[in-house]
Amino acid sequence: MTQACKDIWVFAETKDGGLSEVSLELLGAAKALAGQKGGGMKVAALILGEDTAQAAEEAFCYGAEIAYTIDSPLLKTYSTDAYTKAVCQAAEAYQPEIFLLGGTLLGRDLAPRVAARLHTGLTADSTHLEMQDGILVMTKPAYSENMMSKTVCETARPQMATVRPGVVTRNPYVANASGERIAIEPALSPGDIRTEVVGTHQEEQKVPLADADIVIVGGRAVGGKKGFRMLQELADKVGGAVGATRVTINAGWAGQSIQIGQTGINVAPRLLIVCGASGALQFTAGILNADTIVAINKDPNAPIFEVADFGIVGDIFDVVPSLIRQWDDAEELFYASKQKH
Repeated sequence: MTQACKDIWVFAETKDGGLSEVSLELLGAAKALAGQKGGGMKVAALILGEDTAQAAEEAFCYGAEIAYTIDSPLLKTYSTDAYTKAVCQAAEAYQPEIFLLGGTLLGRDLAPRVAARLHTGLTADSTHLEMQDGILVMTKPAYSENMMSKTVCETARPQMATVRPGVVTRNPYVANASGERIAIEPALSPGDIRTEVVGTHQEEQKVPLADADIVIVGGRAVGGKKGFRMLQELADKVGGAVGATRVTINAGWAGQSIQIGQTGINVAPRLLIVCGASGALQFTAGILNADTIVAINKDPNAPIFEVADFGIVGDIFDVVPSLIRQWDDAEELFYASKQKH
């Protein structure tokens, strides 16, 4: 795409009819970039699904000025083929200047296919975005997080990036906000989809990992499913979620959906407790946006202590049960003091 482009688009992932957290964050990033660029650049949400009305209204409340909606039964469940074709049709028709997607499993699958079809570049896993001289500058970690690289796409359009969840701030919610809704009729047929979804399975998570304020992560030293049950007990006590390293996933101790790292999920909780993980670069790349990192490991020289804010040298099977007991004691003391007053 090389003709005149002007607006900034956010691919708005939906969840239970509303927008996902990363979509709300990207609308905030888009608003900031539009302010830096000036010149009438508008923020638009691109929403795909079977019924997008609720998501479009929510997008307006979080800063979108335009909502491009594509409704079709073929888009009810994510399909690489269908979503790629529909997104490219929209982009070719309305010519965005910038197109942002979340660095989620869906975004990582969709973005490179769209970029290839549109003959443009893509910066994956960006952690910072800014406008310089009217061009989007995309910053991302490189060389296993040891340095930061900046990328620009000077000629091809749209300028595309996937952005890590949790690294930008959402706009304040504005009740009853409105905007322009543009419905796009997709040129899709069942024959466009080469795969068939025969069933889905949702692993039960009391607190979604990507949204959790407290995350408890298990590494190799957890030793098996029994060890993860112990971590889940701690997570339940503190209202958090459990994550896992790749080695524990490969061992079959935990499900793929809670893998943290370069090939899994990037998390940004207020508190992250790493239990028995050595601190491989692939894993630590996914936790560096946490506000506070506490590491528990028997090896005082484990690399995880280099990225942790606080470290506990000890056996997780001694330390974690102690944390659970102390939490129980603290709760009991708290409620006892409330009753006195």
